[in-house]
Amino acid sequence: MSLENATIILLAGGFGKRVEHLHPDLPKPLIRVAGRPFIDWICGYWARQGIRRMIVSLGHLADVAERHFQSSDWGDVEILTVIEEEPLGTGGAVVHAARTHECGDPFIVANGDSLVFGPVSEAWELIQPEPQTQVRGQTSDQESMQKSNQRLKQPKSDARKPSGTGPCDGVILGREVDDASRYGSLRTNEQGRLLAFQEKRPGKALINAGVYLFGESLLERFPNRTPLSLEVDVFPALIQADMNLHVHPVAGDFLDIGTPQDLQRAGRFIESHRAELEYPPIPVFRKRQ
Repeated sequence: MSLENATIILLAGGFGKRVEHLHPDLPKPLIRVAGRPFIDWICGYWARQGIRRMIVSLGHLADVAERHFQSSDWGDVEILTVIEEEPLGTGGAVVHAARTHECGDPFIVANGDSLVFGPVSEAWELIQPEPQTQVRGQTSDQESMQKSNQRLKQPKSDARKPSGTGPCDGVILGREVDDASRYGSLRTNEQGRLLAFQEKRPGKALINAGVYLFGESLLERFPNRTPLSLEVDVFPALIQADMNLHVHPVAGDFLDIGTPQDLQRAGRFIESHRAELEYPPIPVFRKRQ
């Protein structure tokens, strides 16, 4: 399946306790940044990545967010919403959204309160089945020449390839930061396979950037309980089950709006990346009946 046919689940249901006092009537992803709700910039980013189908998982103040999406028109981008009737956690929200709407195989999951810049197409290739290049009746020399030509045409990438053969079961985008004390970090082997989530600690480290690519079969491996956290519950269970989870590092700018300090710099961040975030057509907001 091509990236253009992929579905992304955006996790936008959290309470945002560290910034809730600043905007008590808004869910965190709907806080306005640079003139628009932050979630709009996220949707614009993913639309520019080629995604045309988005499922937004809502929880805290879901009615406010749902009215926002019902009153906007994103042209050729389909945006669906799903509401948690009770707090499900990030892992539970993924399961609920995937059971409510068809999400395809594989699919993407991303946080609704953070942005990280990096070509998701490279990570997408890691989770795709190997293409079948052999044609009936084709000689081995012809096949070898065809593969050689294909390699020459492909752009060079310094992305680390997963260990073993075949596609990964899941991919996590990682971002190196100078101080991981707010985020916790990812421990991998030399091939980039995820070994563990580590506790928050100061110093430079590779952190979870909040973007995941999952094969549909991984959902069956999620622990059957709620609330369910991706970092605390799901990924440790998948590692224990020896699933092939790969961390794909990206070097682009990173922002989350989880603290008042981050909100203060968010406007400048958006303005510096506006060309990468605005998606034509700009959403047209319908008048309420």
